[in-house]
Amino acid sequence: MASGPGDVRSTMSTHLQAVEERLATENRLRQRLVHLLDTLDSNFATNEAAAGDLLDVLEDMTMLETTINRRISILVDDDIEAAHDYLIRVFGFGPGEMTRGPDGNVVHAGIQAGDGEFWLHAESAEFDLKSPKHLGGSSSTMAVMVDDVDAHHAHAVGQGVAISYEPVDQPYGYREYSAVDLEGHLWSFMKPLS
Repeated sequence: MASGPGDVRSTMSTHLQAVEERLATENRLRQRLVHLLDTLDSNFATNEAAAGDLLDVLEDMTMLETTINRRISILVDDDIEAAHDYLIRVFGFGPGEMTRGPDGNVVHAGIQAGDGEFWLHAESAEFDLKSPKHLGGSSSTMAVMVDDVDAHHAHAVGQGVAISYEPVDQPYGYREYSAVDLEGHLWSFMKPLS
């Protein structure tokens, strides 16, 4: 609190987000429990589907109590500030905190993505971290759920993004398209098919 209201507000906002994420997880678990209770009958022992659902719910209940409470994906970029601005403008992510080093260069940045976030990390010889720009290819991909794949695609195309493939219905139950960002990271934007 001694560092001022800005830091207190930031800390409280971070805690609020964590509480909301936990409430959303617990609400999903509650809905599954209600559904499971509705499907239980006197022949539960012979109802394999209900028994399988029960095991899944018990596993989810156990996982809810683990010490893992948040995930953050980290992207390695050569120019963090340019990558930050590009990802917000082209893909519609929300801006996050940007930290500058003593020389004024950005050394860390975050971008908000729905219920999660991405951190942008500098290349590092010590940890052998390199941007796809210097690797000559991407070693992973980021998958992001969106409300409307085709509208998201149209916006990205309007911003001049390099499209890997156009929106398509995949056999695994998602409509998606894929694009490459400023430094060569591969992104997939998708939505489950009805």
